[in-house]
Amino acid sequence: MAPLLKDNVYRTIRHRVLTGRLGPGDRVSALALSKELGISQAPIREAVSLLASEGLLEQIPNAGSFVTAPDRADLEDLFELREWVEPEATAKAASCIDAEQLAELEQVCSRMRRLAHKLRESGAKTASDKLDEQHVATDFMFHMALIRASGNRRAMKFFVDHHVMSRLLSACQPRFDLREMARWYREHIRVFRAVRDGDAKLARRLTRAAIRRAGKVAMVLYDQQQRKIAAGSASKPRWVAALQETMHEIEEREAVIAQQIDGTEIERKP
Repeated sequence: MAPLLKDNVYRTIRHRVLTGRLGPGDRVSALALSKELGISQAPIREAVSLLASEGLLEQIPNAGSFVTAPDRADLEDLFELREWVEPEATAKAASCIDAEQLAELEQVCSRMRRLAHKLRESGAKTASDKLDEQHVATDFMFHMALIRASGNRRAMKFFVDHHVMSRLLSACQPRFDLREMARWYREHIRVFRAVRDGDAKLARRLTRAAIRRAGKVAMVLYDQQQRKIAAGSASKPRWVAALQETMHEIEEREAVIAQQIDGTEIERKP
């Protein structure tokens, strides 16, 4: 029962961090969580230690556990890791993706195009909070589907741990205008077509270019937020509510992946 409790607490804390309910620098109280969840503090401490080992929390002696506040170097490292892993996973997907997975990717691209059309029809210069959040969630779904299509279970775990952090632990989320939404759609549809056509080399190159550009955008946003903080005019990063449903799906898939990996490793033991 203890491992199950620890896993549930782990997902609860991480979900709150990744969706903005707990922000950088916020304290994670084992006592408060114990009362809220109706469990002992032991599995909470275990979950907190695991999250700290993954870099999501920071444990400070005689002070407590806090959500990590990533600096610019952390964000650069995360995007560098994505550049190393995701293009190769996309290239692999181009060689083994099945019809059902292709249909899923195409549906996600179609959704991204519809969101751009909504913004154009609204006449607004930039997307509303709701539309912005939906666009971020759709981008998230596209990359998740690609990694899953590669068939590499550990790459999927990497995706959850790093892609999400690089997106949500950025200082703020982008405010998309029509030009930027259209550009993102073009980037994603080109990757989809390369994967559909089995062109692993092109899929790899396009994915790397897209991640590199996203990293540059994240760095600009981070620098802007730091200037606002220095000037005392920074607002709390927006809670990306549209990602909640996607996060639930990821958590369910990740639990299955973890069981598969654990089972494989157990079977390999003499």
